[in-house]
Amino acid sequence: MKKVTWLAAALCAAAAANAEETLWTKYQHWEVMPVLTEDPEAGNNVRQQMDFTKPWHGPWLINPSTTGMTVGMITRIRVGAAIEWREKGTENWTRRWNATCGTIDYSEDVHLFHLQGLKPGTTYEYRFVTAMSGLETAYTGIVVGREMYTFTTMDPKREKYRVWATADFHGGARLNLDPMYERTEASTADFYLLLGDNVEDRFASDAMFYITYGYMDDVCRLWGKAKPTVFVRGNHDASGQHIGQWGRFQGHPSGHNYFSFTQGPVLWVALDTNREWQNSPAGTEQMKAYQQEQLDWLRALKKTDEWKRAKYRIVCNHFGWPADIGESPNLGADIAKELNDVTPEGRIHLFLAGHTHVYTRHDPGAAELKAFPAGKPNKKGVLPPPYASKEDLTQYKYCQVIGRQCETLTLDVSPEKIVVRSRDWRKPGLPDYDKFELYPDGSVKDLK
Repeated sequence: MKKVTWLAAALCAAAAANAEETLWTKYQHWEVMPVLTEDPEAGNNVRQQMDFTKPWHGPWLINPSTTGMTVGMITRIRVGAAIEWREKGTENWTRRWNATCGTIDYSEDVHLFHLQGLKPGTTYEYRFVTAMSGLETAYTGIVVGREMYTFTTMDPKREKYRVWATADFHGGARLNLDPMYERTEASTADFYLLLGDNVEDRFASDAMFYITYGYMDDVCRLWGKAKPTVFVRGNHDASGQHIGQWGRFQGHPSGHNYFSFTQGPVLWVALDTNREWQNSPAGTEQMKAYQQEQLDWLRALKKTDEWKRAKYRIVCNHFGWPADIGESPNLGADIAKELNDVTPEGRIHLFLAGHTHVYTRHDPGAAELKAFPAGKPNKKGVLPPPYASKEDLTQYKYCQVIGRQCETLTLDVSPEKIVVRSRDWRKPGLPDYDKFELYPDGSVKDLK
């Protein structure tokens, strides 16, 4: 079956299954068109033709930390761009141009600004600045943007907050994200986790099209200008001719896709199961090197005060382990072993993943999966091959949650416990798919 046909069938099946509630009465349809603006001061306020400070796509916030944030935008044309930021309540702006070897880069329309050296738990205002090269126009002045945005850095002292997570849009954000967001109090979250496979195809052609019209425009419209998003790379995000462009839009200042940050009592760890190894001998070589690099980084992270001080450690990755045993080696067996540390100072508490499109939960050391439903399990809830056997399952000493396609998962964090809740946003009353509490000692308690 062709990929596009598969996607259409999946979306239609989802709509048909819930037609009695008529959830899908609207969707986002993106067009490029002029907008008439009524303004009695039009002569003074009209934008000059060299003003590119209002993003064509964006802005978006990624790579949150206690001392940094990455801000991204796309301009209508390739242009020199800068960002200005200041602590809210202060007057003076700091400006940084996108430059290469000390020279402003006029060749890009995608602009990422990696801001560092910020204060923890602090709200900042930001805006964009643009300029054109004198080789392109006679109007070489600097244009400072009218639009002002805000973000807040991660706060190690923030004890209570909410995180909203989803997985596997496959291009369905234009149809599904609004009802998901509206029905599950997503606007109350501090930040958002997208656990991979956001695009509807494999970057076979224009990566910008798949990213912006596939999900980024919707993310920016709902929360992305003011609250950060953690994008975990899935197999559909890491396949195809244009996979090398991922970092152009969602890159980390470190140059790789695995990173960590702290918010309150939780250390959040994002891993990366890049699947380039499938493409060529060169890809295989690079994938092995990347796995080793990631393993070395994880081992070093476990020795840091940030890891040791955390009451909870939550790892995010596209592929899971127990319920997706056939593909988990993408991350590497050594990484799996490192995560399975049972010591209080080394353990992780929760592993969040997607990929299988089926909600599944595995409690620490359990011989069975709690599947809701999970590919027609038997009466004891054990999944048939190619899923994990009891021997595979019992080796995992931490809780794991694998989200459905278009999952709506909330994590309410406090020092005493984390309440994890999955709801069926497609049904009246939003019944719980699953709900449980997670404690600092790694244990879990069902709330259903």
